[in-house]
Amino acid sequence: MSPIRRFVPLVLVLALAGIFRLWMLGSSPAGVHADEASNVWNATCLASMLADEHGVVLPVFYTRAFNDNRSALFLYVLAPFVDVGGLSAWVFRLPGALSGVASVALLYLIVRRIAGERVAMLAALLLAIDPTLIQQTRWAHEASITPMLVLACIALWQKSGLLWTRGEQVSTRYAIVAGIATGLACYAYGPVRIYLPLLLMASLVVSPLRKDAPSRRAILGAASGFLMLFLPLLWQHLTDPAINERARITWVWSANDSVATAAFKVAERYLEHFSPVFLFRTGTTEVTLAPPDPLG
Repeated sequence: MSPIRRFVPLVLVLALAGIFRLWMLGSSPAGVHADEASNVWNATCLASMLADEHGVVLPVFYTRAFNDNRSALFLYVLAPFVDVGGLSAWVFRLPGALSGVASVALLYLIVRRIAGERVAMLAALLLAIDPTLIQQTRWAHEASITPMLVLACIALWQKSGLLWTRGEQVSTRYAIVAGIATGLACYAYGPVRIYLPLLLMASLVVSPLRKDAPSRRAILGAASGFLMLFLPLLWQHLTDPAINERARITWVWSANDSVATAAFKVAERYLEHFSPVFLFRTGTTEVTLAPPDPLG
């Protein structure tokens, strides 16, 4: 397929992804979520005085926010937008929306390297209209940029020739960048710190790394880049209980529950969150998280 014939369908898919994420961005969802308000205020503080609302200069591992100690990386993404564009909902939701469109483009590139043009276009189309990703990228929450970060890491690992590839030449330079990007991504929304390393390990089981000399150099470079950023974060989790506060207060189980009870509660929550009723009709019924009632 010629570059032009390939380019036009991709532009249409990305335009569709943009419409779903940018249309009425400032008013849908209605109102401003409490987490959004906290993130925006902390990003504003960071832009104006290089510190969060509690006066912590350039927070790295977490920001205290509502005393839930959430990850700080999203504040650095959000700060330039609110500094230049102000505090309108459209502006502070824009980073998440743009990251959603970027996720579609990244998935296209990833799949095209593995399975060819047609499958890549279909994958991009499905992600463009995926309701969960649309919802997650239409608010100023730290989770909004996570899909883009994960896909960017995968694309870089592909480019390095080490993982998720069909025999591309190994590049130590891209391997180092992939390792650094993966370590940096772990500073985003908490669950990615578990998911992304597990994804890497599972990929290594399915597709072991090559053992020739160029590959060994690239692996060393990737591991060095990753560990340089990940080890300080891991040490923080092991030595500072405060960094785990957000995870603790969002657990669906209690400290006294057995493993079986905790597993049942987690499964029950997943079923609830992916049910059509939750996704398309009611959403959450928790007062602190529920959207405003349009009827008053």
